[in-house]
Amino acid sequence: MNSLVEYANYIDTHRVRVIENLDPESIDVYVFLSKRFDICDVSKDLLFQSRFRSFYRLDSAGLTKEWKTEYFNVLQALRGRDSADLRTLAFNFYLIPRIKGDNSLQFSFVTKLAHTLNASSPIYDKEIASAFAFSWPIYGLLDNRMDRLLKFHEWLKSAYSSIIADGLMSNTMHAFHAKFPDKVSSLADVKILDFIFWSAGKLIRTGQLPDPPNHVFEPARRRRRGSNNQSEPPPSQ
Repeated sequence: MNSLVEYANYIDTHRVRVIENLDPESIDVYVFLSKRFDICDVSKDLLFQSRFRSFYRLDSAGLTKEWKTEYFNVLQALRGRDSADLRTLAFNFYLIPRIKGDNSLQFSFVTKLAHTLNASSPIYDKEIASAFAFSWPIYGLLDNRMDRLLKFHEWLKSAYSSIIADGLMSNTMHAFHAKFPDKVSSLADVKILDFIFWSAGKLIRTGQLPDPPNHVFEPARRRRRGSNNQSEPPPSQ
């Protein structure tokens, strides 16, 4: 298992490839969403909803219109909060069936909701999971899967805080600032790290970065099967 410092050095080594892999348009859309969130009622603003669904792939997860309506209603209702109860939100959304009638633990979308409320809350998705060699829990009891996801998300918070406080990955951060000088003032450090790790994770997952580090985070796995064994389709950012 690699330490966080070793992993940060690995990203620094491959920073050119990681930063080149970022699409400037995706950063523009994120900034647009952040600014529009500050001035609109997201439960009613169809432009915000359309851009948000496209950017975060809500329309690719087989979710019903009712699910998405509730999602934006909750986002609006929680406006002004510094944090969101990820477990409660995930369970509440789990109770709303998808189009094919099953129930799915959409933890990624819950973290994106929490991040919209407070940019210091990191996002979880399949690329971030791949960046840190975290295997998302497909099978098992719902509570156990939720515990594993929450444990990883708490670790992400701690890791991001350490990277920022200790000045890790400074070369990669400087490279990001150099490529997007007109965007960084609108981005929290946590979001810049999210873009970086999303890019790195996608490159690692698709085999485009050589010799990826061993597991940086890997809690004990739970493989017990239960009645709540639906998988979460891990949407891309």
